Order: sequence, then structure tokens, then C-alpha cells
Amino acid sequence: MNFKLTCLIVDDEPLSRQILIDYIHQHCPYLSVQAQAENTTEAMQMIDQLAPDLVFLDIQLPNESGLEMLQRLRERDFMTVIYSYYSDFALEAIKLHTEDYLLKPLCPQELMHTAKRLYNQALETNKDPYYFKKLELFTSGRRYFIRHKDITHVSAAGSYAELHFKGSEKLVISRNLKRLEEMINDPSFCRIHNSVLINMHYLESVSLRRNRCTLLTGVELPVSARKKDALREQLYGQKETTTQRDSSTARGNEQQKSRYKV
Repeated sequence: MNFKLTCLIVDDEPLSRQILIDYIHQHCPYLSVQAQAENTTEAMQMIDQLAPDLVFLDIQLPNESGLEMLQRLRERDFMTVIYSYYSDFALEAIKLHTEDYLLKPLCPQELMHTAKRLYNQALETNKDPYYFKKLELFTSGRRYFIRHKDITHVSAAGSYAELHFKGSEKLVISRNLKRLEEMINDPSFCRIHNSVLINMHYLESVSLRRNRCTLLTGVELPVSARKKDALREQLYGQKETTTQRDSSTARGNEQQKSRYKV
């Protein structure tokens, strides 16, 4: 698989950030520096907008320490490497499930070893390319990089589209649903209605008698008559026979754990 882990560097020292960037460019071809932050406030905003795969995090920062920021995060959907002049916080970093702890001044060989290990770990854990795909959007003056796996469904809202996520969060985009579907361009997504595109990984059950489907988030959505065959094909990999369609309950593929109820 040809991909790079996207990185955010959080450090209040410009020279320290530049040294790390130079080392990554020279020794870590499987990493890509996406952004830099000087404090945890900036870091939290960039994590929300850019969805980095890996965060290089200094401990001593102006507003709060890097470890305090990690403690505040209820969910952490990225790998973390602490890099600091101080070794005193290693135990606390381990308790916060960070992936590694590097000391400044950085050793290029140690950085290369860590980066390669985390890259291989990401490949092994998430062999499906779906887990690495991101949607790049610019809206309301802000740029977002949204992981496909975080999107539960997309719904039409006139000439706009609404991206829905696992919580109650949503993001309104000034593009129509057809354009969003083209931009996502992912076989894990299925158009079940002229106004709805769903992420099949979140599909819990389908009732074609009622023309409805339910997502793992509890949201119930309409299935149009014209989209039923496309949904069947997405569930089973091929069009269903009449006998299969008449069964009271049929399993979807094992990976998605979806149920198809007639």
C-alpha cells in the first residue's frame, strides 16, 4: 500500500520544529508533515481540522504541558510520540499510552526506527485502505481533512450537503451530495436514496419492506426503490436471487456485520 502517515508537530521552539522536519524529510519517506503548532490550543484545533495520523508532542509548552493535553482528550484517534529534553515524564507518558518517547537533541537513527515501527504498526492494524482515506474540504474559511471512517452518512440539504459523524456532530458543506459522493469516491459508501449516502461500515440493519435502514448510531434512513438493487449488490457483492430476497433475514459480509431484513 502506497501511503504516508500525516504528522502534526507541537513544539513552541521554531528551531526544534525545523530540525524535526528536516530529519523527517531526510530519513522518513513514509511520514508527511501536515502542520505545526506552538501550543496545545493550536494543536487541538489542528487535530480537529486535519485528523493527523501521528502527533510529535513536546512536553513543556506555554499554556499547558503536552501530557495535560493528552489527559483532556477523551478519545485519541492518532498515534503520539513525545519528544522532550526531559526524561522525567517517561512513566507518565507510558500511562497515557503514547507510542514512543524521544529525547532532544533528536537522534536521526532513533527517529527513523520509531517512524518505521509506527508505519508498519499502522499497516498491520489497518490493512484495509479505507482506514487511511481522508476527505479534504474547505468551508467557512477553514480547511478540514476528514477520515472516511469517521463519516456515518451524508445527507442532501438543498444545494448543500451535511456530513454526519459518530456523535451528534455534523458539518455543512457548500457542495451538493453528488459532488461529495464524487469527492469521497470510496466503495465503502453507498447511495441508498437521492438524498442519502451511507458508510456501509456503520450499517446495522436493512428493512426493504419498509424501505428503511438503521445505522449503528441509531439513525434511521430512507432507502429508495431505485437504490435497492445497488444496496443489495453492496451488501453481498452480487445481485440477490428471488429465493435469497424472500428469506426473513440474511447476513451481509462478515466485515461489516450488517443485517438485511425483508
